[in-house]
Amino acid sequence: MIPEQLILKNFLSYREATLHFGGLQTACICGANGAGKSSLLEAMAWAIWGKSRASTEDDVIFAGETEATVNFTFRFGHEVYRVIRTRRLGQTTALEFQMAIDEGDPDQWAFRSLTERGSRATQAAILQRLRLDYDTFVNSAYLRQGRADEFMLKTPADRKDILADLLKLGQYDDLAEQARERSKLLKGEAKQLEESIQSQEQKLADRTSLAQELATVEQQLKMLRGDRQKAETRLEQLRSIAVQRQTQQQQLQWIQQQQQTVHQELERLAQEGQRLAQRQAEIDRTLAAQTEIEAGIQQLQQWQREDEILGQKSQQYHQWTTERNRQQQSLDREVNRLENEQRTLHSRLQDLAQQEQELHSILNQRSEVESAATQWQTARHHLNQLEQMQTQAAPLVQRRQQLIQEGDRVRSRLVARLEELQNLQQRAMASVARRPQLIQQWEQIDQRIQALENRKVYQDRVQEKGTERKGFIDRLTGMRLDLENQLAKLTEKMTLLAEQPAIQKSQNQEIHEILEDYGACPLCDQPLDQHHLERVQAKQKLEETELRDRLWVLQEQLALTEREIQILRQEYRDLKQELQPLNSLIEERGKLQEQLQTLEQEQISLAAQEATIAQLTATLDWFDRGGSVPEPLPELGRSLPDLRHELAELDDRLTALNFDDRNLALARAEVDRWRWVELKQHELNQAQRKLEQLQQRRPDLLAERDRLQKTLTSHLDPAEPTSLTAQLALINQQLTALNYQPDHHEQVRAKLRSAQGWLARAETLRQCQQEAPQLLDRQRQLAQAQQSQTETQNQLAKQWTEVQSQLANQPDPSQDLQQLDAQLNDLQRAIESTVAKQAQLSQQQEFLQQLAEQIGRDRQQLQQKHHQQRVYDELAKAFGKNGIQALAIETLLPQLEAEANRILSQLSANQLHINFVTQRLKKTATKRQKATDLASATIETLEIQIADAQGTRPYETYSGGESFRINFAIRLALSRLLAQRSGTALQLLIIDEGFGTQDDAGRDRLVAAINAIAPDFGCILTVTHIPQLKEAFTARIEVQKTAEGSKLAVFL
Repeated sequence: MIPEQLILKNFLSYREATLHFGGLQTACICGANGAGKSSLLEAMAWAIWGKSRASTEDDVIFAGETEATVNFTFRFGHEVYRVIRTRRLGQTTALEFQMAIDEGDPDQWAFRSLTERGSRATQAAILQRLRLDYDTFVNSAYLRQGRADEFMLKTPADRKDILADLLKLGQYDDLAEQARERSKLLKGEAKQLEESIQSQEQKLADRTSLAQELATVEQQLKMLRGDRQKAETRLEQLRSIAVQRQTQQQQLQWIQQQQQTVHQELERLAQEGQRLAQRQAEIDRTLAAQTEIEAGIQQLQQWQREDEILGQKSQQYHQWTTERNRQQQSLDREVNRLENEQRTLHSRLQDLAQQEQELHSILNQRSEVESAATQWQTARHHLNQLEQMQTQAAPLVQRRQQLIQEGDRVRSRLVARLEELQNLQQRAMASVARRPQLIQQWEQIDQRIQALENRKVYQDRVQEKGTERKGFIDRLTGMRLDLENQLAKLTEKMTLLAEQPAIQKSQNQEIHEILEDYGACPLCDQPLDQHHLERVQAKQKLEETELRDRLWVLQEQLALTEREIQILRQEYRDLKQELQPLNSLIEERGKLQEQLQTLEQEQISLAAQEATIAQLTATLDWFDRGGSVPEPLPELGRSLPDLRHELAELDDRLTALNFDDRNLALARAEVDRWRWVELKQHELNQAQRKLEQLQQRRPDLLAERDRLQKTLTSHLDPAEPTSLTAQLALINQQLTALNYQPDHHEQVRAKLRSAQGWLARAETLRQCQQEAPQLLDRQRQLAQAQQSQTETQNQLAKQWTEVQSQLANQPDPSQDLQQLDAQLNDLQRAIESTVAKQAQLSQQQEFLQQLAEQIGRDRQQLQQKHHQQRVYDELAKAFGKNGIQALAIETLLPQLEAEANRILSQLSANQLHINFVTQRLKKTATKRQKATDLASATIETLEIQIADAQGTRPYETYSGGESFRINFAIRLALSRLLAQRSGTALQLLIIDEGFGTQDDAGRDRLVAAINAIAPDFGCILTVTHIPQLKEAFTARIEVQKTAEGSKLAVFL
């Protein structure tokens, strides 16, 4: 992974920043502590993996902002990718993943989205592309600030896992798991086959007795079918008689319905005659009132003409009345406006007089204020002298406070470190005491897991049995559909043959064509005359009966199999419920295994912690009581005697200056006591200016008051032609001359409304004159229809008598039909029961034959599964941790050890050496095992032994500078080795701080080592705050912290 561009917005200490990595193969990121150097590296890791040093997601957002965004473009293999991660305050994180489709100018790259639905799915897509998780990145390519010993502090098992991930050996774990699962599955299948073969062999003992029982059932079935054929012949005869009687009864019902219809029609015609007679009487009365209606219409027209004249006057009257009201309202509004302005002006004159009086009272205080101003100037001069003295003393006081705080922080760190180590020591001792209990828990859980895995095998067998039963149902369903198709075709043929009893008299052309196609009888190859036709029909009926019997048997078998599947499903659900704890138990067993391994490491580190605790205790005693200076600790940062010496010098300088904060506070209080003088002076000046402005406004207000009074008088004078009062008088004169009376107009309208009824009566008269001839024609047609319905009624009565006589002369066969139907039903049930038993016995006989064949096939399959199981067991071992993966790691470790020692010899002047141990003896191994079976007495591990001129000793006993060199050499060798391997993607190396623990010679050796491996990497970034070190790099990224956030600049 080679970075190309990094864009930050409101991330940690950066508001906005853009960093192009072009030309930065080996670069130094430099700046003061806290400037934001590590934040650049944190941004890369946060963009790709969403991990950072922040405790919560919202902590990565710049203080005071609501959203942080990191846009990171990098090259991985032959492709260029871009990841954009955005975090909104209090909300979820948004993630985008893109790939460049045009790799021309970096500023003009076009990207194609690879973003999935949801942040988790997109994160999984990123990990799938990179094949590199965050922990592997940190333990190989990223030496984080304060965590350079990440790889060294891992347990041996974790170190092996990290190397396996870097070597892409995870695929072998998947293959081993698949081989184990396949072996387990084959084992269960083989066991199921063995049980199945035993069960099938027991069933083959019943074949002889089954054949004898089948012959007896077939003889009974033959007798029952003969009885059923005789009963069916008699049934057909009785049904023919019943059909004839049913036809006659339906004819009687039809005649009865027709009689009822004719009767209803006669009643309707009679009602229609009455309605026509009533309508004729109404028409006669209307025609008699014709003269009266015409007189009423003439009076109505006279009132309409008068209403039209009064309507024209009404329109003019309302127009003038509206205008009079409008003029009156205008007059009222104008008078009110002028009177309101007069009142407002009078109020303003009163306010003006009151303000002048108040301003004169303020100006009378001028002499008192000028006397107090002299005392205020004296107090300010004294305050200035004291503030100059404070300027000289403030840095000294601030530095003294910083030194006191620094001493407190040093002691707090020592106490916290001592308490931490003591707590770790107590927890380690307590944890080691829990080891026997954890071993017992692990054994109990392992026994439960073994029992549940056996139940899992049985669940697989139940599932396969259900699958086999489903296949059997599918076969039965297919057989049923085949029988139903055969039965449908047979029924069609029987219908064609039954349409005419004799072939010689057949008039159906379709039957002729069928018989011509057959040519001869399908039973005996003779011509199809009358005798052979009957035999064919009988044969067809027999085949139909057999098909129906077989169909019934199949349906019974389907029902039985369905019930069997329901039982298997319930058993599978019970087993699934029983197996639910299996995964959690396996996970718990793994956790217990990790705890046991951790306890072994804690027991080893107890001795190193005791030495560190003793050194911390001695340092705290000197800090509290003095005495001889203890051995310096790397975590203190600076010498404690130097800190105390500087504090004494600051106390001497403050005493010589003779500055007291209390005198400064009293001087400030005196100035504040006379500060009201400044406000009073400003108030006097404002009052003088405001008094002059009020005296200038008085003449304008008096002139405005006189103008308003003159305008009001002119509006109310009726002698003025243009006044509103004169216009109102003119409109009243016009209304008097119009002579319009609204009451008289309303009376005319009332008469007009009461006479509207004459219009309706005139319309009724016109309709009656048109309808009178049509009414006479309708009455003649009604008389003719009544005569026709009467004749139809007489004919229906005659037909009723004839059909009733025929029905009485023929007997009813209903009782005989019921008895014969009951007899046939009994015979059919007996036949179906016998056929079912026959089919069941036949199926059992066929099943036993198939069972014998299946046993032979199952034995061959059992041998194959045993062979396949052995093959997969061997594959699981080969692909496991101690197989191919262990060989790959053991092949890599000598190269890693040689490269790390080469780098470490440069960094330590050949003083330090490391050794990787991949196997060690078990603590529980006996002497006999060590002598005879060394392989069973050893376990796989990945321990790192470190030696110097004094010999091999634990990693924790080395100084901070030595520890960093050891970590740096191993991590650098690991990164370089992986970069040289084909197919790996590690092209980036990041070194975040760590140079502060080295002296000048050590730093020079680190820089030389970095430059030596630079050609093997696409980009190497080092982070430091040491000014001398940044000059060793030609390319550097300088970071500064400002009030607006961190800023960066690139120098090549």
